[in-house]
Amino acid sequence: MARTAILVFGVYFSLCCGIKMPSNTEFNLWTESISRRVLDLALEETDVKVLNEAYTKENMQDQAKLHAFDGAYVADTAMRELGDMFGRRKEAVQALAKHAEQVAATYSHKYELEHEDLRYVNVKHIGRHKKELEMESNMHPVTKITNISLEYSEKFKRPVNFSLSGVHIPLDVYEGYTEVLNALNWTEKLDSVFKRNHRQDPSIYWQYFASSHGLLRIHPAFRWTTAAHVPDLYDARKRLWFAQTLSSPKDIIILLDVSGSIHGPSFEIMKITVKTILGTLGENDFFNVAQFTMNATWLVPCFSSLVQATSANKQIFHEAIDLLTPGDKEHYGNALKFAYESFISYRRKNYLYDGAGCNRAIFLLSDGGTQHPTEIMKKYSEDPRTSDIRVFTIAVGPHPIPTVNLRQIACLGKGHFSAIMTIGAIRGKAQEYLQTLGKPLALSYDNQLFHWSSTYEDAGGLGPTVSITRPVFDVKKKPNQEQQLLGIVGTDIPISEIESIILKKKMSKNVYTFALSPNGMVLYHPSLADYTNVLEDPLLFDILDLEPDNPEIEFIRKEMIDRQSGSKVVDVPFFSGDYAYRERRTYHYRPIGNSTYSFCLVVPEKYLRVAVEPTKKTRNNTLLDLYARDVLREKNASLLIAPWAQCSFGSSLRISTIEGQNGRTHVFDRTLNNCDSSVVQHLYWDLDVALSAVKTWHRQGKGSSRFIATQGGLAFVQNQRSSFVSSSLSDIHKDAIYQRISRADTNVIAGIVSKQDDGKLKVKSVIGSRVLLTHKLSNLTQILAAVGVELPPYIFRRIMFDETIQNEKSFCNNKEEVNCFLLDEAAQVVASNRDDISIGSFLGSEEADPQLMAALASGVTNVYDQVVQHRPLASCKKWVNSNPCSSAGILPTLSMLHSSVARVLVALVVNTFAFIHHCFTSVFIVLFPIFGIREVNGGNALTDIGLDFLRPPKITTRLCSTRSASYRLILNSESKTLRASVACPGTSLETVEILNDTKTTVRSFEGNGHNKIAEKGECRRDILAKRIPELNLLLVVTQAACPCSSKHGPLLHEPIEESEIKVCNSRGRYRRKLALCYATNPKEKFQECNLPQSSSGWCLCNTYSISFLLMSLLFVCN
Repeated sequence: MARTAILVFGVYFSLCCGIKMPSNTEFNLWTESISRRVLDLALEETDVKVLNEAYTKENMQDQAKLHAFDGAYVADTAMRELGDMFGRRKEAVQALAKHAEQVAATYSHKYELEHEDLRYVNVKHIGRHKKELEMESNMHPVTKITNISLEYSEKFKRPVNFSLSGVHIPLDVYEGYTEVLNALNWTEKLDSVFKRNHRQDPSIYWQYFASSHGLLRIHPAFRWTTAAHVPDLYDARKRLWFAQTLSSPKDIIILLDVSGSIHGPSFEIMKITVKTILGTLGENDFFNVAQFTMNATWLVPCFSSLVQATSANKQIFHEAIDLLTPGDKEHYGNALKFAYESFISYRRKNYLYDGAGCNRAIFLLSDGGTQHPTEIMKKYSEDPRTSDIRVFTIAVGPHPIPTVNLRQIACLGKGHFSAIMTIGAIRGKAQEYLQTLGKPLALSYDNQLFHWSSTYEDAGGLGPTVSITRPVFDVKKKPNQEQQLLGIVGTDIPISEIESIILKKKMSKNVYTFALSPNGMVLYHPSLADYTNVLEDPLLFDILDLEPDNPEIEFIRKEMIDRQSGSKVVDVPFFSGDYAYRERRTYHYRPIGNSTYSFCLVVPEKYLRVAVEPTKKTRNNTLLDLYARDVLREKNASLLIAPWAQCSFGSSLRISTIEGQNGRTHVFDRTLNNCDSSVVQHLYWDLDVALSAVKTWHRQGKGSSRFIATQGGLAFVQNQRSSFVSSSLSDIHKDAIYQRISRADTNVIAGIVSKQDDGKLKVKSVIGSRVLLTHKLSNLTQILAAVGVELPPYIFRRIMFDETIQNEKSFCNNKEEVNCFLLDEAAQVVASNRDDISIGSFLGSEEADPQLMAALASGVTNVYDQVVQHRPLASCKKWVNSNPCSSAGILPTLSMLHSSVARVLVALVVNTFAFIHHCFTSVFIVLFPIFGIREVNGGNALTDIGLDFLRPPKITTRLCSTRSASYRLILNSESKTLRASVACPGTSLETVEILNDTKTTVRSFEGNGHNKIAEKGECRRDILAKRIPELNLLLVVTQAACPCSSKHGPLLHEPIEESEIKVCNSRGRYRRKLALCYATNPKEKFQECNLPQSSSGWCLCNTYSISFLLMSLLFVCN
């Protein structure tokens, strides 16, 4: 394609548009004048000179020293301390497990035990009145102990009692059940080990024993609280740490019956059930889901094999499950064959990193049927390639359809059958399969079988937590009795404790850490905060989904999984709001001893640590508090402190942040004895210095609110209630303004800040500056504080109009022929002469000037550099369009009925027989203990009660993939002027002329996909741009846009959702499989598989037949 260049710019400008564009000299004078005005304004309004002088005073500067930061040394020290801590917790869990096994082995089961014989602390009853509890005792008996003394613990952040343990019993478990009463009785003897562990390691957190019957005994005792009017749904057996400790890793295929017979409540129960099953899967498990009628197909077509149970993969299946619709007739044989053959194919392909490589299972969910695929089951159970695969069947819904065949399939498959007739029964029944898969593990008696969990939210209020757990084996010899685990013992390690071990190395928040599991899954990472409330189970994210996409990050991930030590420098992009930066970071990674985890310490290049040491001239802290009160009150200023872990147990210092004008005080609201003394001294040093500048704040002037943010974590805000920056300034490392000031290539920045007020977006101008301290040996600098002022939104526009003078008139006042812009370092509009463009908007947005932005961001002009941020896993809103329990969805087949009477009768028949079946089941389960049968299918009497209010809450966010872009101003701040010309989209060949002191460069380029060669006589638009000296601003002057037949589309800026999460058909990532596997055991016993011949079976089948006969008659009659 031919290219041409226009060289005679001066003639072209005047002929084309009839307006004289400024010369380079004239343009340079404008930028210099704007620079002087803004710098003078910054000096006058921010009082940065006063703050700088205060920091550099001899008595103040002597207290602060800059130290080079040795990341490798800190990582090594932290690795040893973390290893010691995990070792102590592991020993505590082992001691607890051994003692539990010994106590259980010598305990005699008491069938006559009554609730009145026991004294224990129910954590849900602490502090509640006995009369209130007696009113609720229709389901649960009242404990004798309801009032115990509790003392506030800074470690647990709540009142506790270390002298005894408390007990939590789930809502759907009867507290008077014999198995529960006996567990309450013998586990009381665990208190001695709880207290001994706490004496030996006072830093230990929750210790607990979780019974297979639902009882949780936890130390120390505390009052269990839930939100008002919300039932307590906690059940330790439903937590992922319990499920993962109970059985070895598993590969599973779930088959969903989507035939025409399953609809309404049954269909909804099936959907929720399969999601609940997925919730029991952890990072070591792999799965896939298929739907079947006459034939089976994968639910998500792009997943043709088993996939890891990560949050992203579960999310994809959650959304696919929601879209299921009933179809043709079902065929169990074809579905089972599909699953068995898929397992054979999967093993034949021998994926290197995929697959659990241990338990294998098939789940069949259906509302029942009449097919008996006995031959298929016998064929594959005898095939050595599939003989180890267990089959679990689940009958869903209240519809009276025969389920005898599902029972037989589960029996032949050495699995387990469950019936889920109500939504309330899902939580208990969906996890019954774990007891069967756990039998080989229970028979192993492996007392070194520790489990290190993924991160989850602690129910006791400690925040994100990991656990060390170990199964408790029933070592008592019981002939002819099925072997099962007694329960799980464990202790929690809050993420805050892990971070505090590292953070006490006196680092700033510029340094961060993360930790990985053997699968490369993140235990904690600063970015995980963006993904809360995405899924109901723990968030399982790979580090490659959170760190920048970089081959070096992938290398670090592999090294950490292999438990190697090392350090690596990586150049990565860094984003703070709309602003992008590039940063070189050093990743120091180490394994954590006595665990399966590894951690990484990430340190920015040229990072220096500020250490403050008191001298003889240091002001007394008490006197400083009094001085601070007076100054803050006088200047109507508020004091904020960063929510960092400055104290033991990950706790933070706090300040009573109240307007001083009201006569109240601003002091630390707690004692400082258990806080890092160097951190506290740094805070007081910042307080002493910054007050010198705050004292000079005046109420008059252009600024509406001033602020100071220190590197130590203090922030001072004038007129906080009207301030636009105060809400985020308390944590400077999450605040975009502080990041801009600290990372800018100039000492002064100017920009726009915005805030939602009464549903409207309001903006202000802002100027910021900084104070730096120089390291004498390396000549490197470290920011000590950022200072700024909020100004009226029009102030930069006024400066631009005043300083762009041509022929004694403001050039920018010619709004019809000229566009003028002041842009910041991210191409946000700081000032414009166009009234239709909002300040603070992105220049490339549809409402602004995308054609101009496209020219400035092109590879030829080199004014702005586009930095694309691709987030493979982001959090997006989830729109709920309808209620799945609407009347239209209860029984879709009723739409075929014309008579309202018939509809009522059909519903009555179906629900009557379902209710009869349900009642018989519940009564028999209650009566079984009387006849010596202690348990049926691991359930209990209350599990099947129709607690439909236990429906899982709706999730308002979901995982998605997004792309966004930020723009960095890369035009040099030296005396360099850029000229360019562009035309309408579809007809342009841009020409660029760059002028400096030595030469003129002329280049041409094609527009980015939108443009073609210019035609003769075509209107062109000319652009002048220059960086404002010593500022982060760019002055752009351009002719008004040509009248074009088509407009230039907006540039990529705000996150846009991509078509799908980019995980389908992705290659398996490197991981380290668990070494131990307990999938089979020769001691395991299996029951005989015969079809039931009793009259009760005949009666039940005929009950189903009668109900269908009545339904058919109603259809025929209508």
